[in-house]
Amino acid sequence: MLRAGAVKGLSIGYKTIKEQWDATRKVRLLKEVKLYEVSVVTFPANELATVEAVSGVNNDKSDEGAVLEALRDIRQSKDLAAASRELRSDLAAKRGRAA
Repeated sequence: MLRAGAVKGLSIGYKTIKEQWDATRKVRLLKEVKLYEVSVVTFPANELATVEAVSGVNNDKSDEGAVLEALRDIRQSKDLAAASRELRSDLAAKRGRAA
């Protein structure tokens, strides 16, 4: 989904360790945090928190076409659950295993 551009937002879970209040800008500055998780999300709370590049060992371009087709179906008001099932089935078939 990242390679297809379907999702690119990031969300983080953290605990504030050290912070400072900037009265001029009226913002809290995080000086130190304990990071618990980083998740890829569709709608990040901070619109600037996005994935800029995707890399990895599995760069199967044939999967990308199936994902893009499923996204087109969803955009055309096709049932999300049905589009998801079809996508899983298509990807499994391309990889030679049952869905």
